[in-house]
Amino acid sequence: MYDAYGTAFLDAYNNIPHVGHSHPKVVKAGQIQMAKLNTNTRYLYDVLNQYAEKLLSKFPPSLNKVFFVTSGSEANDLAIRMAKNILEILI
Repeated sequence: MYDAYGTAFLDAYNNIPHVGHSHPKVVKAGQIQMAKLNTNTRYLYDVLNQYAEKLLSKFPPSLNKVFFVTSGSEANDLAIRMAKNILEILI
């Protein structure tokens, strides 16, 4: 993937290239984190809302929305659709 200036970025897929497959330390870290909060979900639950509110409290007022997605591809797609929508409104 490249930006408008030709800078190359790694558009990785899944987590296996980054952390390996079934490494005990990674599995344990994942279990601990998922017991606290799992943002890779399409279902809402109280902890997710609390997390979004706490996250927003760290940002300036102009950044006032949180969109949870399940992958980098989904995040990119959402960002592109939002940008196109804003352009349509401005034009």
